Order: sequence, then structure tokens, then C-alpha cells
Amino acid sequence: DTSIRDRLKAAYEDIVRLENQSRAAGVVERIDSPYLRLRQAVEKTMAVLQRVHPPRHAWRKLFSQDMPIPRDGREQTIAMCARVCGFAAPCPQSLLRANPAKVKAVCIFEEGWNLRPQCTAMLLAASEVSGHPLRRLGKKWPDWLQRLDSIAEAAGGEVHPGGGKGSLERLKEDAKATVHLCADLLSVLGDA
Repeated sequence: DTSIRDRLKAAYEDIVRLENQSRAAGVVERIDSPYLRLRQAVEKTMAVLQRVHPPRHAWRKLFSQDMPIPRDGREQTIAMCARVCGFAAPCPQSLLRANPAKVKAVCIFEEGWNLRPQCTAMLLAASEVSGHPLRRLGKKWPDWLQRLDSIAEAAGGEVHPGGGKGSLERLKEDAKATVHLCADLLSVLGDA
């Protein structure tokens, strides 16, 4: 998908600009722009999965009579779905605590606005389908959810107000990790 490639390319261009700025001035401005692009690359990769394998009614696992089930029940359900898909425990708290209304919206409107609810919706759906790409992903890379959460956490810390505590070195590591996250997911989509 060219949009994924474009986001990654733009992030790396930002990193090179920041490295040059650091060498010239000894100071690095905010690194939120490349982090935003890295997060968007992962979101777009998840969107490819969502287009091929829409989660449709998976949100119902978190609801009873159109009302969200209690939080502990939602967390247990999501953790069980992650285990069924082969992902290592513990499932990241941010996925376990994804807003159920946002998970439902991802399923109903077939687009992901937020990475974590989108990922949670896809996990719920994948647990029902034995050949689902997320199951192949979990078997090949059981730590993928933790790596995804680490990137989302770092990006959120830079992009949202009050952020800006990251380093250029960490950004470069996260950029490499993001390329691997996207490549891992795209590779299991191609394994079908």
C-alpha cells in the first residue's frame, strides 16, 4: 500500500531533518511530526487488514443488549481473544481498556479512527476465524501486540499535549520497530 510507504518515508525524512538540525544547532525541536507519521503508518496497515477482514459484529462480545458489559468482563474477553490468536500474555492494558463505543464504531463504520480500538476490534474478530491473518501474526510474532502498544504509547506521548519528552535516538529505534510492525502484518496478509 503506497499510503503506508508514504507515511514511513515522510517519517524518515523528518528524522533526517531532525538529525541535521541537531548537528547544526545542538538542539532538536519537537519530534511529534515523525511520531504522528509512524502511528499513521501502523493505522493504515491495520486499515488494510480491516478492509480484507472487516470485524463486523465482533463488538457484540463487549456488549449485552447494546450496553457495554462490565469492565472486568471486557478485559477478560479481550485477553482471551488475544490468547486464542497466539499473542503473548499479558495483553497490553491499553487494548484491554479500549473504549467499547469506539470498538463498536470501528466495526459498524468499517474504519479505524483510533489505533487501539481498531486493533481490539480486529482481535475480537480474529478469535472467531481460524485462518485469520491476526492468528498467523500471533503465532509468528507473539510479542507483536506489545510492540504495537510501545509505538502507540511513544507516539501518543509526543503527539498529545504535554508530550515532547522523547529523544532522537528513541525515535530512530521506534521508526525501525514501526517498519517491522507494518511488514509483519502485511506479510501475514500475503500468506493467505
